[in-house]
Amino acid sequence: MKKIISAALAFALVLAGCSAAFAAAGYSDVPEEHWAAPYIERASSEGAVQGIGEGKYDPESAVTYAQFVTVLARKYFPAELNAAHKYPEFLNLGGTDYGDWRYPAWSVYAGEELLGAKKVSVNSFFSDPIPREDMALMIRNIVKKLNHEAEVTDADRAKVPDLHLADSGMFIDMFQMPAEFNFAALDADIQNAVAWCYKAGILQGVDAAGRFDPQGYVTRAQLAAIYCRTADAVYYLMNDSEDVPAEELPAQEISDADVKLIVDKENADRKEMGRWILTVDEDLCEAARTRAEEISRSFSHNRPDDDSLYNTAIPGSVPYTWSAENIAEAPDAATALQLWLDSESHYMNMTNGRAKKTGVGVYGHFFVQLFTN
Repeated sequence: MKKIISAALAFALVLAGCSAAFAAAGYSDVPEEHWAAPYIERASSEGAVQGIGEGKYDPESAVTYAQFVTVLARKYFPAELNAAHKYPEFLNLGGTDYGDWRYPAWSVYAGEELLGAKKVSVNSFFSDPIPREDMALMIRNIVKKLNHEAEVTDADRAKVPDLHLADSGMFIDMFQMPAEFNFAALDADIQNAVAWCYKAGILQGVDAAGRFDPQGYVTRAQLAAIYCRTADAVYYLMNDSEDVPAEELPAQEISDADVKLIVDKENADRKEMGRWILTVDEDLCEAARTRAEEISRSFSHNRPDDDSLYNTAIPGSVPYTWSAENIAEAPDAATALQLWLDSESHYMNMTNGRAKKTGVGVYGHFFVQLFTN
């Protein structure tokens, strides 16, 4: 059995030096420091995505069904996409202009049954944003059409915090979710598709708790990243890869200003609570950076290919009897901090009365903060 690609692709195998090339591509609304710039450059260079005109990419608009299918069809069904332009009479869509780019996408969607038994209307396909659960279902169906295994287990499904297992009546990681969160009951095909894309790293959590948000939408910036992750996952499956290399993210060190931003906020809250004031430990910062590199490959509190808990990354030079860890994927330290502040379990670590020392590390856009007593 082929080993599923690990979460090294959680936010793609990003290409060193891409941002400089992207700046030359001319999308005025995607500066080279934008988190998605390498993905958009790669997807554009492979002909999967295009700008909207006037030198813009429009990274923040929601992606429709038609847009998503067009991007995947350019990669995996190019002949079918081209054929739809030649034989519009088979589409049976009425008297509308068949030159509309969305008709070929509809033809591929319907002909390849990319949503399986689930169907959407033509009007919805043309104009509605596609929810993340339907993206997952299409991706998994494409992988299966390419004659690759896309199996999932109960353990895989259990790793998705907000995936409701309708067949067992279980809620997964319910204690990590906000009390007001409305869990969606998904049918078996969508459950499996979400779990497979989640473990393959093609679609990942949307917040610090790892919530998948199956009914949520994605932006055009995220679409480019999803295209790259899918292409990489399929490549490694086709080449029978037993593993994937570490993600090549741009080298980045946590700045003193970012550490101060995070720790000052924590200490302000801790002072009000009468807790110890945290001190920054350089060895913990180095351990946190190690963990940040690791979660770029496997977004988990367990270390990659190891059942041991995250705290084994803390070096022996740091004596402790208690530790905790916060992790996040975010474009900058301020966003990572806000994700942690908004999460009850993460905020408990930040204000825990036992914590005395801390270290913050970053790798690419993955942030880790470690705490010890």
